[in-house]
Amino acid sequence: LGSNAFNLGILGLMGTLSGVAFFRRLSPSHTLSAAGTVFLTAVVLMAIAVGGGPSLGRVSLISLGILLFYLMAVYAQFRQEEGTPGEAGVTVGRAPLQAVVSAVVIVVAGVALTYAAKVIAEGTGIAQSVIGSLLVALATSLPEVAASLGALRLGAYDLLAGDIFGSNMFNVVTVFFADLTYGKPILGALGADAWSLVLVAGLGIALTALAMGALQVRAGKLARGPEPASLLLFLTYLGGVGVLAAQGLI
Repeated sequence: LGSNAFNLGILGLMGTLSGVAFFRRLSPSHTLSAAGTVFLTAVVLMAIAVGGGPSLGRVSLISLGILLFYLMAVYAQFRQEEGTPGEAGVTVGRAPLQAVVSAVVIVVAGVALTYAAKVIAEGTGIAQSVIGSLLVALATSLPEVAASLGALRLGAYDLLAGDIFGSNMFNVVTVFFADLTYGKPILGALGADAWSLVLVAGLGIALTALAMGALQVRAGKLARGPEPASLLLFLTYLGGVGVLAAQGLI
């Protein structure tokens, strides 16, 4: 959940650095991913409130519902974009293989990162929710930073936004896989760390809602220069994290 807020901060920063009316150049289909993320995050908050909810074997029925909703949302977005022509003269080549290899490297690194973060939390006495919301969220968002910078240089703004919104929605779905690994509903085992996660999730929802609003402001000609929405999104992220940190809540 901390990674979601950080990703949206990245989106605001990249939109500001683009030097164009960033959100007005994006496909309205991103609204579907953003709305899905808000809904799934709200479901996670509900699951925390009810102690994880009923379970089916090793997983919570709520996390199973999150997974099914995600699959339906991805399918709906695919159908919405189906038929969009590709760029002429562009071949796929080795790109699929490179994508698979890169994904495997990220998975292995993610496992190592989780272990290291746990050791840091235990060794320093810092709450695991704080380590997760800041250190792990930052580290796991580095692929988004790299991909966003590359997309920004290419002017592939929809690719940049799709990476952020799609990643955020999938981040929520990882609750299902966490249940499988943990052996029982993980959202029911948060204890005292739950409140920090609720606040971070609330920040993520607020940032996503702001981005959705910017996506809807598409009337008129494309303006020159950066639009206020991108900078506002970035500053809201910084302000939100600053307030939570100052209050000792993360």
